Amino acid sequence: MKNIFIVLFVSAIGLLSLSFYQKTTGFKQSIKNEVGLVVPPSSLKYFHFGYSESIADSLWIRLIQDFEYCRPSTHMTVEPSDQNKKRASIEERVNLQGKNFIDELMSDPVENICEKGWSYQMLDLITELSPGFQLAHRLGATNLSVLARDRVGATLIFDKAIERFPKDWTLLYRAAYHALYEEKNLETAATRLRQAAEAGGPVWLYSLASRLYEKTGQAILGHSVLSQFVKEAKDYPHWQEKAKGRLERLKKQLKK
Repeated sequence: MKNIFIVLFVSAIGLLSLSFYQKTTGFKQSIKNEVGLVVPPSSLKYFHFGYSESIADSLWIRLIQDFEYCRPSTHMTVEPSDQNKKRASIEERVNLQGKNFIDELMSDPVENICEKGWSYQMLDLITELSPGFQLAHRLGATNLSVLARDRVGATLIFDKAIERFPKDWTLLYRAAYHALYEEKNLETAATRLRQAAEAGGPVWLYSLASRLYEKTGQAILGHSVLSQFVKEAKDYPHWQEKAKGRLERLKKQLKK
């Protein structure tokens, strides 16, 4: 049994090493564009032999290096949504042009350029291996929404996180931002704000929930969440740059 674990653990580390090799060598871009980044198989959550937390930590360290990368993994088939033609064209251009085109798309505050892509699949596995990893749930879901522009993936992680941490008002607060700006769902956003207040958040969240139907309320929520994210991402300049760009576009959008 010990030998089996060693083989499985070394295999997992090998997958991480391959992914890291793609990132740190000149071989990276062609591999990334052609086959995508590697996601360990989801069955890993059943074969961790008591080392689930350690494996989750290792995967998290790998994930934060390329959080905004969105192309679906070769391990899982991701079916596009009904907006197929447009998104298929976008994904093809992303595959050919890499991060430069992703940066270009970030100027569009509405377009969803990814659906349950590499970052989501990594984060989903991490949160299954370590259900109590609160930072991965909260920061990961926010990153999927703000950086990876993975609307569907972010919603799934937010829902999972809220089920596991129903008293984390900051998580609910960020979920409200996602519901408002990414899903365009005012009712869900207002509900999340009320839940955040009930979970111990500031009492003014009740008032903000009722003001979401006005641009002023939307501006307060968007500005607050993105500003906090910018501070939280101080150790990740690229994340900060993306979030600041979203914040500036939000301000311009709300002035129209």
